Amino acid sequence: MTSMTSTDNLRASCAALRSNLLSLKNFASRYLYELLDADDPKLSIQTLCRSALPLCYLFNLLPEQFFPKIDVDLEATDEHSRSIAIALFAMNAKRVLGCQYFTLGEILHEDTEGLQKAVNALSAIIHLLPDSEFDRGTTPSPSNPAISVSGSTAHPASSDFTDTLNETIWKNRVRTMLNSERRYVKAVEVIERYSVALREHGPESIQETVAHVFPKKFFTFIRKFCIQLECTAQLPPQNQRWGRLFADTAMDIQILYKIYCVNRILAETKLHEQDTRLLQMQAHPSSSSSITQLLDRPLEHLSDYEYFFDALVAASDSDNAHYEELLTGRAIIKATVAGVHFAQKQTKTQEIIEMLKSRVSDWKDLIIDDAGFFDRRGTFLVRINEGAPLYSEFYLFEKELVFFHDRLTTTTSRVGGRRKTVSSTINPSAKPMPLNLTCHVPATQVESITLSFQSNGGSFSRAYSEDIISSPSIYELAISSRSDTLAVMFQGQDRAKLWQTSIERCRTEALAHEAKSGSPSPSQFNAQLAKSHAMAPGLSPDKQPHPEVLDISDVSPTKDRFAAISNEKRIIVRLNLGNSDFHIHVDLPVTYEELMMRIWWKLKLCRGRMQFDYPTVSYLDVDGREEVITPKKDLTSIFSQGPPTVLYVR
Repeated sequence: MTSMTSTDNLRASCAALRSNLLSLKNFASRYLYELLDADDPKLSIQTLCRSALPLCYLFNLLPEQFFPKIDVDLEATDEHSRSIAIALFAMNAKRVLGCQYFTLGEILHEDTEGLQKAVNALSAIIHLLPDSEFDRGTTPSPSNPAISVSGSTAHPASSDFTDTLNETIWKNRVRTMLNSERRYVKAVEVIERYSVALREHGPESIQETVAHVFPKKFFTFIRKFCIQLECTAQLPPQNQRWGRLFADTAMDIQILYKIYCVNRILAETKLHEQDTRLLQMQAHPSSSSSITQLLDRPLEHLSDYEYFFDALVAASDSDNAHYEELLTGRAIIKATVAGVHFAQKQTKTQEIIEMLKSRVSDWKDLIIDDAGFFDRRGTFLVRINEGAPLYSEFYLFEKELVFFHDRLTTTTSRVGGRRKTVSSTINPSAKPMPLNLTCHVPATQVESITLSFQSNGGSFSRAYSEDIISSPSIYELAISSRSDTLAVMFQGQDRAKLWQTSIERCRTEALAHEAKSGSPSPSQFNAQLAKSHAMAPGLSPDKQPHPEVLDISDVSPTKDRFAAISNEKRIIVRLNLGNSDFHIHVDLPVTYEELMMRIWWKLKLCRGRMQFDYPTVSYLDVDGREEVITPKKDLTSIFSQGPPTVLYVR
């Protein structure tokens, strides 16, 4: 009997609410379909709540001087936008109006309790709207908009914030970040659809690779994080704890983005082969080039968080209550992003060097392992020391400019009635062609880099007269070193400027490193590159980097908590996993991040254990008590208690 009474009361409340909403100016015409979706008013209101966005539209009708606006795209139609809208509406209704919080799942549940909460919140808003918002005069007189229906006072945002912060600039920065995050989520949804297409239409051999490059947890995290950002942005500016939010999620960002970025590089060839297959089957609408741009989007988006924090700090004041927290959050996210970029650069460099080693038999005096991080590559027409122009593969590394030419004869074709020599096309599935090392120039020996437009072919006028190039209008990048003079031909200005800037950056950093070290010293990075600890679970053994600690103390100016430190002492650590023991080498001093990575890799390689979070690791102190290792622990003192050190892994 009680259940029937409760249901009848809910139906009556829904009928009254629907009547009021139908008389509300603009609202009824905008959401007429939802309001008249069924004869039963309860089902109509349930349909309205399921749409979610109408709730935010109604909330935003409240007087702006007393109530915050919910910043959502009211024209959105995707499920993600509706999830965000329902969360933001429920949060604001609870905070401002004193209503009970509810979720979309509760609204759709059979027990009707969640729907009743939503109806109460909507009714509270109706009672707070002025008579002028309605087309009929029968609506209840609005109560004081500063008082909620629960009797609690809904105070306007504190004005104290404007004393220490330019609130307008702050809100603009937050709004810009939210718009960027929404666009990013839409791009990630396209990536997810691409991964689904690979699972459904790809061969069995690609399934494991797809599962590791595109883990479902990665997509789930991005959606949830966007909702967290949206909810934080709805708080008054003085209550927005951006520093704490990013500090709490930094570890998840680091692990998930490292896994994605590194595995994506290691699986690049396999994915490219499947792109062609999907396009032929019309299983995915995007072109291969647009897919590549999409897959690069997560790494690019990480930098947006850095810009966001820089903008907030610039708009903030040291007297603000959460200023120090904001600075801490900025430092953490910068270190996190640097760690992901480091892993990505390190893995890409390893892949490029391994590929070159398989194609080049004679390296002459070049030690490719000492070339540093890989920057970019391209195929260009190049003249070296006034020699004949030759199509060359140009690889730019951190410390070397390296030029190769293939051992096969180039072919000619006619362009605009003239013959044009073109480099041979390589089938991705075919065995790569052998390369000859043409020359290499250390970045520290580059003396000048000059870009010029040539209407008469410049250094390549002979190439034009011999029908090698079809137009004399080119951009010529002249590179002078202590021993060589090189000219690289470009057809477009933008690409030429990009290469000029990249070479200048590599030269500047190489010179700075040389000055800092006092004398040129080969980088130890690539010498141990095959022993890198890049996170690459699930890929084939021939693609797996060996899980040893990487010494990069001599390589990159990057200073962050994820970079390995120089080796001073190597010890053996025994890992106790309950019913079995394993051993790892640890170079002291060691950071928490390095130790967890070593253990993570050992579990993966020795036991096939796949997980996204680091395991819980403990040790016995000098008094025999078990202590959990955390980032705040002094690892050096723990490992100095006397060999062998035993760590207990759960």
